[in-house]
Amino acid sequence: MTGESKNLQHIKVEGFKSIGKLDLPMGNINILIGANGVGKTNLISLFTFLGNLSQGKLRNYVAKEGGAERFYHFGTKQTNQMMFDLEVGNNSYHVEFSPNLDDDSLVFNEEYCMSNLSTRPFRLYPKKGESGFVSGERPDSVPVMKYTQEYLEQCRVYHFHDTSNQAQFKKTNKLTSYHYLEKDATNIAPFLYHLKTSQIEGYRQSYK
Repeated sequence: MTGESKNLQHIKVEGFKSIGKLDLPMGNINILIGANGVGKTNLISLFTFLGNLSQGKLRNYVAKEGGAERFYHFGTKQTNQMMFDLEVGNNSYHVEFSPNLDDDSLVFNEEYCMSNLSTRPFRLYPKKGESGFVSGERPDSVPVMKYTQEYLEQCRVYHFHDTSNQAQFKKTNKLTSYHYLEKDATNIAPFLYHLKTSQIEGYRQSYK
């Protein structure tokens, strides 16, 4: 349940946006190359989805994105199940959804974590459209759950290519806004300044 590396090692996706089925080994650095419309952005958006899921923000995120219908491969008329399976360090995470046609939300069919120290699934118990990570229902194993949740909570998508005078990162920012890099790099100046002036040597080395 513990280990030095929590890198994503393998990912399986079914029925998510433009991705009908995907089985993809992952390295420490992965580069996606392909023509427009082949699914690169949709694969990357999966990590935004998982980040919201692990923090108890899934229902709100799905609603803001236009409802569950927009997440299913060619819509719910063609796809009635969505599945993700991730191998992260010494654990894996599995979740399956079906659509709630009454309010266009996602219904958790199954959710569990596994550890390489055991062959059994450690079930999570989602509630009211939110993951068992945050539902308040006690999971089969708290340590196994926390190991995976800590990784998913750190899933962030960074997307910034605006270098014009109106770019957000060129505007005034508070020096205290450095706890993590914003997805649009708004706080890149205070973030880098914090690394440069930190009392932690590893942060200063990262800055260099």
